[in-house]
Amino acid sequence: MKLQTGTCKSPTAVTNEVSQWWFFCLLIVSLKFFLFALDPLPKLFMGDSGSYIWTALSGWIPPDRSYFYGYVIRWTSVWTESLTSLLILQVFASAGTAAMVAWICRSIFEMRIRLCFLLGLLCAIDPLQLVWERYVLTETISLFVYVWVLYWSFQYLKERRIRDLIIVQGLSVLLIGFRMSYLLTVQLSTFILPIVAFYPVLLRVRKSLPKQGPHAGSLRLLSLHLLVSVAIMFVFHGAYKRFNGLISQQQPAYLYTTGISLLSFWAPALVPEDATDPRLAQI
Repeated sequence: MKLQTGTCKSPTAVTNEVSQWWFFCLLIVSLKFFLFALDPLPKLFMGDSGSYIWTALSGWIPPDRSYFYGYVIRWTSVWTESLTSLLILQVFASAGTAAMVAWICRSIFEMRIRLCFLLGLLCAIDPLQLVWERYVLTETISLFVYVWVLYWSFQYLKERRIRDLIIVQGLSVLLIGFRMSYLLTVQLSTFILPIVAFYPVLLRVRKSLPKQGPHAGSLRLLSLHLLVSVAIMFVFHGAYKRFNGLISQQQPAYLYTTGISLLSFWAPALVPEDATDPRLAQI
């Protein structure tokens, strides 16, 4: 990562800022492991944790949960015969999430560096962050992947490069492989990101109608970005579903209880009137 700020800086100032970032990252990692030393015991939430552990031990693919996390357990804990190695990985991932929050504030929103460090520190000591680090659950690693999705999404909004859209879609597939609850968010962002990126152009086009000529090129560029974003999503998600079907020895699918799973994930935000089926509304 290179430093990106709105003003040119002298080499000395850049060197000082790089040193500050190294110190901040070291501080976050040290703080995380100090807190981990105070509470190093793994915590389980059955049957989610049991499902992931069984995937790690046997290779079983659950019909109602993303399975990437099970292989993380296999690669980190089966050979050590201890869940401590998994928790150490999650502590590093959580520290990385906090560092990325600070980096997004600095590189994208160009906040003052001390404020960025403060926000990163608050993220690092957030009680939910600390709790999930100890659990054999997907939250910590999926949040680390999601913060990278956010970073590259902001990069796309800032630079409007198709390359960034492709990176976002690639990371998004990895994200739903860890936690399927992000699926709707990923699908919506596929359409929303190009529209938001070109929103100023759309406003100018609307004000200039029927004088459409000057903005025709921008509209074509928006159409291209939207088409690429949707096409890449279908290609990546289709490959994910086919791979899931192959290893599950079933038809291609995100999950084999996708509707019920997504309904349970989003239930706190739903009301009975959202259901078109009266039987579902009653439930």
